[in-house]
Amino acid sequence: MRKQNYKSLLLTASALFILTACNGGTTNNYTNNTIVDCQLPTFTPEIGSYLLTQWGNSVQAYSPANYSGGDVYVSAGYFAMTNYIPDAVLLPTVSSIQREGTQELYEYFTHFLALNPVMSIPNAESNVFEQLGCGYGGGNGYYDFVINSGTLSESTVHARFTFVYKYESQPFTESFTVESGASVGQIKAQTNAPGWYILGQHSSILPVNN
Repeated sequence: MRKQNYKSLLLTASALFILTACNGGTTNNYTNNTIVDCQLPTFTPEIGSYLLTQWGNSVQAYSPANYSGGDVYVSAGYFAMTNYIPDAVLLPTVSSIQREGTQELYEYFTHFLALNPVMSIPNAESNVFEQLGCGYGGGNGYYDFVINSGTLSESTVHARFTFVYKYESQPFTESFTVESGASVGQIKAQTNAPGWYILGQHSSILPVNN
């Protein structure tokens, strides 16, 4: 129980940092777990687990090995638009550079998805998901990625994550500009339905030593 409480506090602290980064230095009371008269859906652990699984399935679906046409310079943008809000913040797993907004997330995922990663959850019980305020939720824990599966360079990356989700109550449109490949220079856009989307993500490779 003590370990679970610690992880819950860590999630709140991490979410506070991400929410501040996404909202120009103000948290706007987003980390108050008992906001009164909220008209938006409640974020539950079950929703959090589902969203993590959905994100992992999306990683695989938009990788060049599975995406129709195999053009990662297109698929990476649709991956970003499908999972993240337009002003999302990403502290990525395999890069030291923070990304903000659809275009910068797209640029990172052109490299990450090119590795054809396959996500798995080593121990679902170690992951913690909870509501962070009205229209906000979050989770932290562990996931693994098999990269370059089926090749001589296949390897497994063990990583930890913090996700912060925001519920968008209205449809919204976002876009990106293709930076390379056959469609270079084209602007791609997508309108998303209301629902839970990633506002912030912090992911890092686990240290080798305890």
